[in-house]
Amino acid sequence: MKRPASITAIGSIFIIAGSLSGVEIIYDLFHGKLNLNFAVLMLPVGIGLMKGKASSRTWARVWIGLFVAIAALLLAAYPFMGDQYSVTWYAGQLQGVERHLAITGLSLLFIIPGVIMWRLLSSANAAHFFDDHTKPQADTERHQE
Repeated sequence: MKRPASITAIGSIFIIAGSLSGVEIIYDLFHGKLNLNFAVLMLPVGIGLMKGKASSRTWARVWIGLFVAIAALLLAAYPFMGDQYSVTWYAGQLQGVERHLAITGLSLLFIIPGVIMWRLLSSANAAHFFDDHTKPQADTERHQE
């Protein structure tokens, strides 16, 4: 089965995020810093999504769930701990309505696409793609073409 465009897009996002994390780790290493950025593990997940590996689909859901949960917790805690939140924009602290909009907007910027990606990974089309690649005959059929 041909890879769905949604899986290609999500896999690309994971590959880009993992690659950028890897570049950051290497950059910091050359500048005398040790950076343990676990987001570099998104790279093999993205590659696995592109190849149709079911385990990568599971790991992608773990990453997406983690990011959505953290953003949702930050958003839910904001009314109770909002005075402890700080938002800097171009070297200036945001205050008042601008700070509220920034915190709400940034949280939703992670939550909404995360939920959409979760649903796309859980769709019947995605399930069919990943199931097709986990069957033993899928490899032999590809080699015969």
